[in-house]
Amino acid sequence: MSDEKIDKEQSDSQSEKSSDKGNESPKSRKAFSKLRRELSDEELNSPAVQKLLLDNLDQLENTNFELEIFEENFHAVDKEKAVLEEKLKSTKSSEILYTFTLTIGAAIMGLAPTFWTTGYGWLVVIVGFLLVLGGLISKFANR
Repeated sequence: MSDEKIDKEQSDSQSEKSSDKGNESPKSRKAFSKLRRELSDEELNSPAVQKLLLDNLDQLENTNFELEIFEENFHAVDKEKAVLEEKLKSTKSSEILYTFTLTIGAAIMGLAPTFWTTGYGWLVVIVGFLLVLGGLISKFANR
């Protein structure tokens, strides 16, 4: 009978521990988790309690200061990231323009021999060459 009672107490304590883990913050102190948090006027007048409260306040202010610095750094990096993403977008669009004009220009110049008989061969070569040249200029102008 006593073994059953011990097993029940152990399972109850394990279930309490598992339910406490979900409610605790990552840096909570397990030793103080079950303590009463309200303080009476008598306890608040004690110099030791006042010193503990002031110490906790100092720690929280230091943590808050560190978090403010971290937040400022985060926003600066986030802004820089957004600027770099915009530059990447413009780079992609210029690469698309370069590839398109180079491809179309080369294709038009490749079709030039079919237009020699009509007399427009030179015009097709010039248009193709201008497209290739425009693509190359757009490539090197964006660098």
